[in-house]
Amino acid sequence: MSSVVAVAHGGLSAYPSAASCLLCPRLPGLAIRLDPQLVAAALARNDRYVREVVEALNVCPYAAQARRAGRTERRVMPWSEPVEALALHADHLAMMRRMAMEDDVEVVQWIYPTVPWSADVWDRAAKDLTMRCHQALGVSVVGVAPLHPEAAYRTTSPAALVPLFRRTPDPTIQWIALRALEAVRRGRPNGEVLLPRDPEEAAALLDRLSKPSVAEAVARGNAALAASMGVAELEALFASLRDDEPHSL
Repeated sequence: MSSVVAVAHGGLSAYPSAASCLLCPRLPGLAIRLDPQLVAAALARNDRYVREVVEALNVCPYAAQARRAGRTERRVMPWSEPVEALALHADHLAMMRRMAMEDDVEVVQWIYPTVPWSADVWDRAAKDLTMRCHQALGVSVVGVAPLHPEAAYRTTSPAALVPLFRRTPDPTIQWIALRALEAVRRGRPNGEVLLPRDPEEAAALLDRLSKPSVAEAVARGNAALAASMGVAELEALFASLRDDEPHSL
């Protein structure tokens, strides 16, 4: 998905060496076990979101590419905290360490089917959990995109419309490895540049700079999709993902 936030342990940072990931606190594993039927249902709903929305409508071409390459992981997580915060489990740290030190996982989704919070609360909790993970490992590893079935959006601009496409059936935290984001962004404009004196080199650079960033390109594509399908139809599609039957376009 677009507009991924890089939540660092001490502010935004580039992807550094993962050596420090070997030093992290020992945390308990998951003490609460979910009903297998609840887990299966949550994964089935997520499957529909991925196949009927992300891939079928080409909402995020990168996500489809990562899944087909076998570089995605999903975890259905328990929740029992009485406060509006998510517990940091050893599973979170183990996965983040793996994403830092290996290249076999680029996208991870943590699915919380029993969390009752609003989209705003979920947004803060997802970013807070990611920040605490980075702090525990002492290194910034992933960008985070909080996904929620009631994510608030506006139709005033392509960027403001992005949350509509983040309406997953269940509250979900999506992690994307920073190394993968950097690979996607490579060759895209970023900040001020000095044009070379050679006319051909300058023309080539200007052509590159005329291209939108990855986030802008995805947002524009999503906005064009909303214009062709209609926002109401898209809302109905996302709402249907929580049902058992596929939605007919």
